[in-house]
Amino acid sequence: MARQLRVSLRSAYQWQQLWRRGGADELLSRGPSGGRCRLSPRCLEKLARYLEQGPAAHGWTEDQVWTAVRVATNWASARA
Repeated sequence: MARQLRVSLRSAYQWQQLWRRGGADELLSRGPSGGRCRLSPRCLEKLARYLEQGPAAHGWTEDQVWTAVRVATNWASARA
């Protein structure tokens, strides 16, 4: 089953344990994980506008794809 779902055996096993413990309700998403966003609302708005302009507007002309590295590289220089 793990192969069909393209997940690790460990993940499949954890899901199976959750299912046994509480059924489908245990498998529901608990929302995004990770730390709380530390950007201010103003910075988030500025970043959204920046991303909407697209990668080419910021020098990435070989394709139209934002990657985490590209965003970090350009966003850091834009904020400096």
